[in-house]
Amino acid sequence: MSRRHVRSLYRAAWICMLGLACCSPASAEPIEPGQAEELYRRSGLERYFAGLDDQVTGQLEQALHRGPRHGPFEDVVLDASRSSFAAAEIEQGILQSMSRHMDVSEARAALRWLRSEIGEKITGAELATLAPDAQDGIEQYARSVGARLPEQRMALLQRLQTALGSVDLGLAVARTMGVATGKALARAQGTAHRPDEFLERFEAQSAHLRTELERSFLISFLYTYREVTDRDLLAYLEYLETEPGRAYARALNRAMLEALASATEHFDTRIASELPSTDAPN
Repeated sequence: MSRRHVRSLYRAAWICMLGLACCSPASAEPIEPGQAEELYRRSGLERYFAGLDDQVTGQLEQALHRGPRHGPFEDVVLDASRSSFAAAEIEQGILQSMSRHMDVSEARAALRWLRSEIGEKITGAELATLAPDAQDGIEQYARSVGARLPEQRMALLQRLQTALGSVDLGLAVARTMGVATGKALARAQGTAHRPDEFLERFEAQSAHLRTELERSFLISFLYTYREVTDRDLLAYLEYLETEPGRAYARALNRAMLEALASATEHFDTRIASELPSTDAPN
């Protein structure tokens, strides 16, 4: 897995930064009509996933252009990516998961936070990272602050990284999508591979990728929350560390992972059915 591919997987993982890597309990009382839709919108997920199909497809197209050309096989991979990771498909999966796994009291508590002044400020700061020039801004800001950031601020950001479970979640997304896209590229380019080869490659580099993600998320947090005061950041942390906050993050995490897993399975199934196998014996 190249460093370029690691960076592309990081960008996919950032889409999921709001969740915690654990499951929520089954709902005893289903959420009310419209609650899942409002959570999806107010949390920022609607905008995060709006361009996922273009992002994944663009990364696949670049990788295909660097390898052997197999004409119509490329079109199959790119079309499968556009359809599997379309915003409407992801949205449906997330809403269905929220409806299954959140209860009405959890949804009400989450919406109270998201509707609050601080909640809207935090979400706005996170969504600002979707701007076209955000990546350049992140890198420039990281260089400009260097080691000058107060220890208290760094401690808050590291605590936030832990509360959000960003790294574990990033690794889960990278594993799911990286293995599926690796197999698809191999089939499109006619490259022989063992069925477990891409998973083995990922596992071999997971420790390095974890280190890369820890650094990448911290740098991104420096930029994302640069205009959020320590007081507001602390309020965000205190919310996340309450039971309602943990329940909200767990539900969001589960919904996003289920939706992405379903989309990836659809992508993998289509590739397997439409492209000739390049599997080699294990």
